This record gives sequence, structure tokens and C-alpha cells, in this order.
Amino acid sequence: RPIAMLLALLAGGLVALGLQDGGGGALWPDALAAFGVSKGAFGFLSGLGAVLALPVLLVSGRLTARIDKRLLMAGSALLLAVACVGLSFGSGLALFAAILTVRAVAITLLDLSTNAVVMEVEADTGRHLMSPLHAGYSGGAVGGAALAWGAFALGGGMRAVYLILAALFAVY
Repeated sequence: RPIAMLLALLAGGLVALGLQDGGGGALWPDALAAFGVSKGAFGFLSGLGAVLALPVLLVSGRLTARIDKRLLMAGSALLLAVACVGLSFGSGLALFAAILTVRAVAITLLDLSTNAVVMEVEADTGRHLMSPLHAGYSGGAVGGAALAWGAFALGGGMRAVYLILAALFAVY
């Protein structure tokens, strides 16, 4: 029973990563327009966010050994919720840069903590679980894009989708 709950939590983390990539990817043109950010600035800031998340990767082994991985997963989901709320209501280049940085760190933390727990469960059970659980990411990406499509089809917009994503991350 506990292993089933843990697997559901892990699958949820990977689905969450997919949701933000699929939904966010469909919404970037609207977000850029809402924040008044050019495609060039977006490309630069996206790369900068990844570079700023690099130190998290460099200490990831120590981080996941010292901090409860479930706490890291929950904290990163809350950071993603904060980023989504910021994308819903914010404006301006500086805030957009901050949101992309928070988002990059959150994605990094969620990915590494989820993968660390999956590896532990694989070692404990002798079962290969990484591939089936990572299928949740792909499903989440499709689900995020479908969420954006559905919101736009019903007359909603970018802000509604990001608020729904924020609520999902908060629940997770």
C-alpha cells in the first residue's frame, strides 16, 4: 500500500512537469505579448534561467541526501504554482526574468527529487519503474496542451490556464 501511494506521488510529479511544459509551451506567445517581451529576450532569459538552475544540479546529490525528497517535490510544486500565478497577473521584463528563474529552479528540483526517489524505489523493489513513470511526463505534456486548447475554446485565455495550473501544482 505505501509503495502504491509513493508511485502515485512520483507519477504526479512527472505529470506536473509535463503539464507545465505542454501548457506553458502552448502559451508562450501569449505570455510574451502580455509581458511585452521580445522573442530574443525570451530566448536569452530562458537560457539564463537554465544557467541559474545549474548550481542546483551541481549540489543535487547532497541536496537529495540531506533534505526529504518529498519535501523537495512539494516545495518545487509550490514554486511552480508561484510562477504560474506570476505569469497570470504580472507584467514587465524584470518580473518575467524572475518568473523564468523561479520556474527553472522549480523544474530542476522537481525533476531531480522525483528521479532520486524513483531510483530508491527501484533499488528497494528490484522493479524497473523509471520508463513507465516517465510516460507520465509525456501524458502531462499532452494534458497541458489540451488544457490550453480547452480554455481557449471555451473563451478563456492564458491567465485562466496558468491559474488552473497553479491550482493543480498547489494541490500536488
